[in-house]
Amino acid sequence: MNIPETFKNKIAGAFGEEGIKWLETIASRVQICVEKWNLKIDAPVTNLSYNYVLNAIDLYGNPVILKLGIPGSDFQNEIRALQAYNGIGCARLIKADASRGAILQMRLIPGKMLYVEDEISSIKHFIQVWKSIRCPLQLLSGLSSEIDTYPDENKAVIRRISKDIIHFDEQEELFLTPS
Repeated sequence: MNIPETFKNKIAGAFGEEGIKWLETIASRVQICVEKWNLKIDAPVTNLSYNYVLNAIDLYGNPVILKLGIPGSDFQNEIRALQAYNGIGCARLIKADASRGAILQMRLIPGKMLYVEDEISSIKHFIQVWKSIRCPLQLLSGLSSEIDTYPDENKAVIRRISKDIIHFDEQEELFLTPS
């Protein structure tokens, strides 16, 4: 399996020993998903970040994405977000296996990254997607056990999920988007 060195270095740098062990299991994880979900793998995407993402074709010839990440609360939160949004403003979740860190989702075609468009077009696309994924506070509470919602106050509180303390001024806003 061809895994770019830049991806390996990023995973090792971000996740340490856990990331290195996970990298050693990618081939077997892919094979399990191929067999379990009847997939034909095309190739990895060219812009890997913190997940190993492959273009694939499902049993019916539909283009799909197989996304493998390090299992844990962040990956489970992503699955919950995809379930909650159900294809609105993001790719639709087809199947997931949180224990294996695997997501199968529809492939967005043409799947063009916003950074390759001119700035005005990128902003217009971003605003369109942002408007489509805005949700009521009640939906936020289902995304993570670390989010407390207070609909009567029109407020949501994210309990500390990071070791970093982040301070916001009164004028600043926090935008949550699915990864």
